[in-house]
Amino acid sequence: MRIEKLSLRLALTLSVVCFAAGVHGAGFTGTWSSNFGELRLHQTDGVIIGDYADVGILFGELVGENCASGVFTNGGRFGEFSFRIVEKGEILGRYRWSDAAPGNAWNAQQTSASIPVNFTNFTRTGGSTVHIENDDQAFNGAYTSSHGALNLRGSDLFLYGDYADRGVIAARWNGFKFEGIFTNRNLGGAQVGWLEWSADVLAREIAGGSYEIYDGAGGDWQVSGFQPGDEVFNNVTVSGACAQMWPF
Repeated sequence: MRIEKLSLRLALTLSVVCFAAGVHGAGFTGTWSSNFGELRLHQTDGVIIGDYADVGILFGELVGENCASGVFTNGGRFGEFSFRIVEKGEILGRYRWSDAAPGNAWNAQQTSASIPVNFTNFTRTGGSTVHIENDDQAFNGAYTSSHGALNLRGSDLFLYGDYADRGVIAARWNGFKFEGIFTNRNLGGAQVGWLEWSADVLAREIAGGSYEIYDGAGGDWQVSGFQPGDEVFNNVTVSGACAQMWPF
């Protein structure tokens, strides 16, 4: 019952502070046709976040004006990507599965510069979550949790960041709670899992919830100890990925 009340309060608050999604975004925002399926990206708050095909999620940080690097998921695996806009509407990119491997091509052509209406890979059922733009920063800050220190930011119904020295978090409000993925480089086997967290925007509180690794293991993920601020992420940007000579 308490989670349902918190969800209703958050939904009502978001409906007050939100306005219609902008027709055009900036930089990486838009829909792209790539050699690994359709990319649906949103650029906000110094990051890019979105998903691709029906396969996984991407979360990266901007490095300069036209380059971004970060983490993508593919089932129970995750890898690193580097995207560079070489001219309007064209991405030259690379990806790799580990920092010891050379990068392979991941290129894309923009088919729409509008903010994608739907993002489809943030729920385990594959359901779409409609995009709503807002400037609410209620959850920006540092947290303690049962799985290490959290650095989180929120924007446009996305919640993203990293935790401890293990991985990243990329989630989205589905109308009732935050749902998305996390990575954990310290795990053997599957290193990607789902998380579901309840939240209360009025109280500036993420209550935490549960997680489940792709191989089936799971448990509780408790969140507390909120300290507001614009936190620096430690596990997102790929070192050297946006250098001019592309050592990635």
